Amino acid sequence: MRYFIIFTSFFLFAACAGKTQQPQVEPQTPNTVVVRDTIKTTDSVYIKETESFKTLQKSIDSLIARKETDKAIEMLKKQVQYYNNLDQLGFRTLQLANLLHKTGRSAEALAILESFAVYKPAVNFWIDSANALYDKISAVNKSQEPKVDPVKLEIINSLTAQIRNLKNANANPALMEDLADSLRAIAPGDSVLSWLARQMPPPSESSDAFCEEQRKIAAANFAASRKNKAKENALLTEAIAALDKCLERTPSPDMKKKVEQNKDILEKVKAGKN
Repeated sequence: MRYFIIFTSFFLFAACAGKTQQPQVEPQTPNTVVVRDTIKTTDSVYIKETESFKTLQKSIDSLIARKETDKAIEMLKKQVQYYNNLDQLGFRTLQLANLLHKTGRSAEALAILESFAVYKPAVNFWIDSANALYDKISAVNKSQEPKVDPVKLEIINSLTAQIRNLKNANANPALMEDLADSLRAIAPGDSVLSWLARQMPPPSESSDAFCEEQRKIAAANFAASRKNKAKENALLTEAIAALDKCLERTPSPDMKKKVEQNKDILEKVKAGKN
C-alpha cells in the first residue's frame, strides 16, 4: 500500500491555476530567509533553495560522514513532519489566494498560485521516489516476517480494511478501538502493529468517545430503572457497571470528572433503594 499520493490533488489544482513562472524574490523581513532569484534544476526537478537549507544540509552531511547516524536522524526528524507541512502549506496558500481574489486583488492571487505551481515537478519526483523506497523496504520486511496462515491473513486484511475505512470516515474512535483490540489479539506481527499505531487516534480521545457511549448506556438504564420497579436494582447496577468500564479506559481529566459525578449520583440512588 502506498501512502504518499495524498500530496497530488492539491498540487494538480495549483498547477492548473496558470502558466508556471519563475518565482520573484520576496523582500527580506525579520526571521525570514530570502529565497534566491534562481531555481536550481536537477533531473528535471525544480528546487527553490535558501541559504538556511544549504547550511542545514551541510550539517547533516557532516554528521553522516562522521558516522554519527543517530544525531543525523534526530536532526532530520526535527525537519520532517511527513506530509503535514506540505498539507498545511497547500491549505494556507489556497486560503490566501482565495482571500486576495475576494478582496479584488486577483492579480496578486494568480501570481501566488503561478509561483506555487513550480513545486509540482518536484512533488511528483518525491512521490515516485518515496513509493519506490517504500516498495523496497516493504519487500525486505515481508521477506523477514514469518509466514502467516491464509485464514489468519484474511482476518488481518479484513480488520485493517475496516479500521482504514473508519478512519477515512472520521468515525467514532471507540469503534476503531474495538477493531484494534481484535487485531492485536491475533498477534498480526510487528509491521501490522506499527501500522495500527499510526492509524489510531490519541488514547484520551478514543477513551472519551468510548466513555460517551457508556454514559448513554448508563443514562438509558437509569431511565428504565425509574419505570420498572421490579428490575430497578439490577438496572442501576448495569448503569454503574457501564461507567466503571469507562473509567478503566483512562479517559481525559474532564471526562473522568463527569463520569465519576454520574457514578456518584447512581450509587446514592441505589443506596437509597436498599
